[in-house]
Amino acid sequence: MENPDAKSALRLKKILLIDDNDAFRAAIKPALEEGGYSVTETDDGSKAIDIYYDHAFRHAAFDIVLLDLRMPGGVDGENAWIRLLEARPKPKVILVTGDKDSPILKRMGDCGIEGYLIKPFANAELLEKIKKILH
Repeated sequence: MENPDAKSALRLKKILLIDDNDAFRAAIKPALEEGGYSVTETDDGSKAIDIYYDHAFRHAAFDIVLLDLRMPGGVDGENAWIRLLEARPKPKVILVTGDKDSPILKRMGDCGIEGYLIKPFANAELLEKIKKILH
């Protein structure tokens, strides 16, 4: 009989990277993959919600969601985050933002956010934060 914990340990941890900045995603994705993570990316909050729910129901859920707060268009990072908090399983969200004065950062602990990073940040800092959250 298979041990589900052993099977989970062998599976690559999955990250959903949501950011409208193409250059940022292009810089972060390879570092995450080199760190041993499977990465799905999108530049749109609305698409991110669809992707998250699709994976939660049809595949294995994402282990971490990296979410940019400020994105143009219909569903920005804050609205995507609110919708993701309704999901089951509830995602572990790390906010990535250039807005160090965002009021969301002040209340994030009350709102289900695991942590945040202020852009720009070192890839090693991101990998360390993910490792701490997952272990």
